[in-house]
Amino acid sequence: MTGGAIETIGGGVGGVATAETGVGAVLGYAVAMNGVDNASAGAMQLWTGESQNTLLHKGVRATAVYAGASYDTADRVATYADISTIALGGFASYKGITSDAGMSFKAYKNSKGGTETLAKIATTNREGVKVTQRISTEFSHTFITQRMQKAYNMPNWLVNNPVNVWKLNTVQHSLIDSYRFKFLRAGFKDEVGWFGEYNWFTKFPQ
Repeated sequence: MTGGAIETIGGGVGGVATAETGVGAVLGYAVAMNGVDNASAGAMQLWTGESQNTLLHKGVRATAVYAGASYDTADRVATYADISTIALGGFASYKGITSDAGMSFKAYKNSKGGTETLAKIATTNREGVKVTQRISTEFSHTFITQRMQKAYNMPNWLVNNPVNVWKLNTVQHSLIDSYRFKFLRAGFKDEVGWFGEYNWFTKFPQ
């Protein structure tokens, strides 16, 4: 069951981290689903006390027997298939995270296209003076912040990777990061919210 959980997480991470290729997303999803299969079989075994096989194991074994293999041989082939998918899940996660290993945040942003202005919206500042709110592409450290990295001396590869750093627009970034929200123009803040005029799904330029 532990292997299944690791595989599920690994497949999900690998899929997200390599989703730009398309192939990575499909591979990660497939590995993650097999991880769920493994974890489910493990949970059932803990519950019943009886040995349980995954759906993949059963399918591979049945196919091998149909092809003419003995039951013992087919069972060994199915076991190898189970083991190989767990290894594949770990590789997907490792490949996705370490593909950007060692990059500083600035270098990582540049490798992903950097920032660009998407729109300029008329609003007001706290004194009521007319100003503009710049909407741009931004990069958010979603799980491990830069402050955490500095405090605990974390390596760049752990912090600056596709799983942890999300490319968003200004509004999206402000919705999930209260610190970023503070720097919005005062008049614009009232219009930003999950159900506000400017929300997660607002497209820029409009």
